[in-house]
Amino acid sequence: MTAESNNNTSSPKSPGPFLTKVNHYLHKGPTSSVFRIVFWSSILVFFAPVIGIFHACRSLLLLASFFRSSKAKIDAKADSKELAVYITGCDTGFGKLLSFVLAERGFVVFAGCLTENGIKQFSSKF
Repeated sequence: MTAESNNNTSSPKSPGPFLTKVNHYLHKGPTSSVFRIVFWSSILVFFAPVIGIFHACRSLLLLASFFRSSKAKIDAKADSKELAVYITGCDTGFGKLLSFVLAERGFVVFAGCLTENGIKQFSSKF
């Protein structure tokens, strides 16, 4: 056996003249930078949002299955411990509604209010 026959059997086959020219063209000079910019831009523009939407949907499904399970239900009246929550922004809106709902369910609610009117609504109700 000669040295040439050993080299021919161990070297990979050439992809062909066309692909060799394309590979050479894409890896030289300014073409290489443009190709990289186009490639990674397409990855970021098209694939990243798809992956993000997938993970958002998966997270929502996991959260929904958690709330459907019995682990998510806390009954303050049935529990032997006294449960308390601190809620800020209870003057109006979501904080006000949440504080009233949790107080009705037996929680001790520490409501943080910014105005005097917000404090009065809680003192008159409870």
